[in-house]
Amino acid sequence: MAKDSTLWNTALGLYWILTNLLVLTLADEVVLLDTTQETQGDLNWQTYPPNTGWQEASFNMGLDTVRVNTVCMIDQQESKNWLRTPFIPRGNAKRLYIEMKFTMRECTQYPDPQNLQQCKETFNLLYYEAESDYANSMLPRWDTITYRHIDVVAADSKFSSINNAVINTEVRSVAINQKGVYFAFMDMGACVTLIAVRIYYKICPEVTLNFAKFLATPTGSDSSSIYPATGECVANSAMESEPTYQCKANGEWYLNSGGCQCLPAFMPATNKHQCIELNLKSALHLECKEWSDYPGSG
Repeated sequence: MAKDSTLWNTALGLYWILTNLLVLTLADEVVLLDTTQETQGDLNWQTYPPNTGWQEASFNMGLDTVRVNTVCMIDQQESKNWLRTPFIPRGNAKRLYIEMKFTMRECTQYPDPQNLQQCKETFNLLYYEAESDYANSMLPRWDTITYRHIDVVAADSKFSSINNAVINTEVRSVAINQKGVYFAFMDMGACVTLIAVRIYYKICPEVTLNFAKFLATPTGSDSSSIYPATGECVANSAMESEPTYQCKANGEWYLNSGGCQCLPAFMPATNKHQCIELNLKSALHLECKEWSDYPGSG
């Protein structure tokens, strides 16, 4: 019997570790912009210089037709073609992610030596934070001093013929402090089609654990930050020790501690998410369940 009890205590200990120290809930995303969902006509993103460089077009993705932005001005020296998203209010986000789907043509497909020399196979991703949506065709100024640089985006796969074009997917992220942001794409001589752009932030989703409810919590501003959250006791319960949960940068909950207990005259629901009123029927059910769960019963 002592051996059975030891094994039972060990199993309980392992269960507690798994349910309280490891990740319990996977990440959620709050999408702020998704060009593939824009069904009300054109995107109408701002370009500079106006009426040249980036052009809007249609692209077939399976059964759906989406609006895309494309540019292919390899025959111009020192070209700087800008494309800017609308103003993106960040809401509760501390860090925004931008997912880009695009195709890139190989420079070696252009036989003219002069074009080959100035052809690029990358584009630049930049951003500009603002407290309100004030941009127009000239503001913010179209330069790399006004806009902050995020990265030079390259294609893992490039195509030589339109018949074998491969869609690349790249994701970048940046901490945002002001109320919103514009993202910008600067082409300097590539043949690229920006097929889809999705801007979002990650949250640790709402969860109830140990009779404490943790609201959906945006991840921290740093790509490796851990953001602490405090839970609130569910109805008909009282705090035993302060319930806390850590929201990791990838949007997963980690390291739960503390919690609440049901008040007198209330008992736990089987999922430990609620405290339900105690009555004779529920009390007998609970007593029978606890007895059936005891090692060696049956």
